[in-house]
Amino acid sequence: MTRVTAEQRKQVLVTLIGAGFLLSLYAIYQFFWGFQNILDYLSQTKPYPYAEEFLARKRVFASFFSPDMFAGYLIMLIPLTAGLLLEIAPKGQFLSLRAPKGAGNLILCLLAGLALITMSVSLLLTKSAGAGFSLLVAFLVFSALLFAYQPHLRRRTLLAAVIICILIISMLAGIIITRANYFLDLNNPQNSIIQRLFFWKAAVRIIKDFPLTGVGLGNFGRIYPNYKSLQAIETHFAHNSYLQIWAEIGILGILAWLWLILGSFRAGLRNLKVGHGQSYLTIGLIAASAAFLVHNFIDFDFFIPEVAFHWWVILGITSALSSPHRQLPK
Repeated sequence: MTRVTAEQRKQVLVTLIGAGFLLSLYAIYQFFWGFQNILDYLSQTKPYPYAEEFLARKRVFASFFSPDMFAGYLIMLIPLTAGLLLEIAPKGQFLSLRAPKGAGNLILCLLAGLALITMSVSLLLTKSAGAGFSLLVAFLVFSALLFAYQPHLRRRTLLAAVIICILIISMLAGIIITRANYFLDLNNPQNSIIQRLFFWKAAVRIIKDFPLTGVGLGNFGRIYPNYKSLQAIETHFAHNSYLQIWAEIGILGILAWLWLILGSFRAGLRNLKVGHGQSYLTIGLIAASAAFLVHNFIDFDFFIPEVAFHWWVILGITSALSSPHRQLPK
């Protein structure tokens, strides 16, 4: 990212957010019309009973293979879009409730705001409680950094943080209530909470046997049957990227990954402290990375290229912005 021009980095950001906006529109279409159209077709052929059951839940996934992976993708783009939205409005004019100067900035603000709303609605429609919690953590990070490094906006930041947290908690409550029978049925062996516990226990057993070297990159799914509990289902993922990385590439591998994560956060904070510019965008990037990392405690986004790719791009832009004279153009 440091070898491309500032204009190219700006184009990357616009492309990421634009793609998220279009996928979110498709997800909304799925919820209101797409699922029903497919169900009508399946009712005539009845080839896959599981497909009918899955679609009847109306958990949107756009072009991803699962609602949780789509949600893991969205929780990175939402804080990133929020950071870009604040960056577009010079000197915090957005939080100051004044219109941005210039028709171009106003249009960009409106488009970014529309994308932010659309992606938030789509996230709600995924009905992913884990992603909702990860987004809550991300916006707490976003608000804390904004409060710390933008002292002139502290009152407005505090008010906005309270409102957004209430909205996210309400969203989480709605998801949990609508899926209460599923979450609370702990006697159901297919319950995702119970199954995750089984996956984590198996990962810990593998780590105990191969703490230094791991079993090899990509081999978790191959060796898992030898360590799984009797009640556990088959899987290729530990549903905890930290445990899976350790199980696959050993202690040095997980330490190297954690060092990379620490380095990216240090780069972002250095940009905020030194004041190289793009502080709002940097805050959005840090919060987006935080959302991804929290979600990986309960899922496997890191091992899914269409999700993890965006995190690597976010890390690259964060690193680039921490170097002087490499900021995005105003």
